[in-house]
Amino acid sequence: MTQQSQLTVVVPAYNESANIKPLMKVLVPVLEGLGLSWNIIFVDDGSKDDTVSQIEALHASEARVGLLSFSRNFGKEIAIAAGLQ
Repeated sequence: MTQQSQLTVVVPAYNESANIKPLMKVLVPVLEGLGLSWNIIFVDDGSKDDTVSQIEALHASEARVGLLSFSRNFGKEIAIAAGLQ
């Protein structure tokens, strides 16, 4: 039995509501073309705009999109580390 490889993309986000849809428009076709099982974890780093609601809407239509949301801004390094854990 062979096990299929899986790829997880961690995306830190801070006030990125205008960029979520354009990113997904480019990223998803690339991931689909790899022939791997994949998921995307967005880590919202305390955004003040509607970044979280944009990602929640994506998750509602695509279960492979996840969200981890911080209560305040901790910085991209912490956001990436949290997504990797």
